[in-house]
Amino acid sequence: MKTETECIQYLYCHKWPHGFSCPACGHWHAYTISTRKLPLYECSCCKHQTSLLAGTVMEGSRTSLVKWFHAIQLVSDPEHGISALTLCRILHVTYKTAWSMLHKIRYAMGRAEAEEPLHGQVVIHDACYGRPHNSTVFQHPEESPVVVGAVVSDDQPSRIMFRTVPTEWMQGRQILPIAAHSFIRDYVSALSRRSCSIQLLRFAPIRTKIARPLFREACLWLNQTFRGIGKKHLQTYLDEFCCRTNLALCSAPIFSRLSYICAAFGTITYRTLTTKPAISKHEISLKYRTAV
Repeated sequence: MKTETECIQYLYCHKWPHGFSCPACGHWHAYTISTRKLPLYECSCCKHQTSLLAGTVMEGSRTSLVKWFHAIQLVSDPEHGISALTLCRILHVTYKTAWSMLHKIRYAMGRAEAEEPLHGQVVIHDACYGRPHNSTVFQHPEESPVVVGAVVSDDQPSRIMFRTVPTEWMQGRQILPIAAHSFIRDYVSALSRRSCSIQLLRFAPIRTKIARPLFREACLWLNQTFRGIGKKHLQTYLDEFCCRTNLALCSAPIFSRLSYICAAFGTITYRTLTTKPAISKHEISLKYRTAV
């Protein structure tokens, strides 16, 4: 898409795939107000006005839609993805703008993944991102433990989900069972919870770690594309990898699906992105249990 008009039409189709729906009353008809750069839509029933960007990752952004969709297209690459440094050079925007755009897209991808639980034969095992050579029983400061969940079909993963583990759920380098139970409760469908296979032992046989090759790919991608990622934003980047990989595993059109995700999920402020990453479900569960 090379023009703003094409982007407006494309975003409209993804924001309202079944036709306009008023966010206030749900009415199906609206008048278009074209006096602004981007059109406003006024509900013919309740007179509520809404913009095309409201409730999308682009909300509040002054960056053109052409650049936004170019960024989404680059993120859609199933093998490489893109760093903020490269994106700012391609789009001719500041590094801050490029970083913010990418993290807002990743935020939407993470929300989309969290709302689609694992269903079927689910295998759960441990993994670790960070320093690969640590022979001690103590966790290295640069190591980030991860719970890996995978839906298995014909002994191959058909859908994956990675979740970082908070320090409170670790004993040395060993992930405690509470991490797996929390993962199952939050990210596995109710029908599949009882049949989950859990293997969190450090020296578990390779055959029980079905998604291990994909996690290795994720680590390689993080190190080659971004020169490594710290703990603060690791979950955000893992969400991007899982979302893109899951779409590729089911042969879904990645750019079209990612465009829909960016249109369906609201944005997050730059201040929130830089102060603390979005809280995950297992962190909420941990805080609740600690308070009780």
